[in-house]
Amino acid sequence: CDGTTGKALSFKNSKVDNVTGDLGADFAGGNGPRTLELWAHFTGDASWTAEHTIIELGKRTNAANQVFGIDMAGRNGANGVFDPYTNGVGDYEPTPVALTVEGWHHLAWGYVGAGTIEFVVDGNNITLPAAKPGMLATTQGIITLGGSQGFGASGWEGIMDEVRLWSVFRAAADIKRDMKVKLKG
Repeated sequence: CDGTTGKALSFKNSKVDNVTGDLGADFAGGNGPRTLELWAHFTGDASWTAEHTIIELGKRTNAANQVFGIDMAGRNGANGVFDPYTNGVGDYEPTPVALTVEGWHHLAWGYVGAGTIEFVVDGNNITLPAAKPGMLATTQGIITLGGSQGFGASGWEGIMDEVRLWSVFRAAADIKRDMKVKLKG
């Protein structure tokens, strides 16, 4: 993959196609707060294929709640249907959001702790059902872009850019304010 400035990652769901990295102690995991942000370009109906993961933190090794990610749940007419998940504490399928089949959209998925989870699409907070009781136990430092390490035969189809991982919870107002700002440093 070309990681130079001004380049985006392109994924094809017709095969296992993902990028996985180990962030080590730079992203501790566990039950601590976190926020994932990214720009996703949906290239057509294939971008909405159910159970195809866009981004995932952690890797399930022996228990539930070890991953934190966003995957797709298909389309419902004109609406895209997302499935942000935490592998046991919250699996929000379906979460319909009125989006075009094709185009760029900003996605953010944040966890405060103690069951407080927020999903933000294009700067707008999407109402989710209450999280199940429980704590996250995400494994340390593993990130997968364009697929999941734990399930699914294929990855997500589309283009991804400006991936941001935060070890703090960023509220919808923070996401909306900064989603079009290029980070420095």
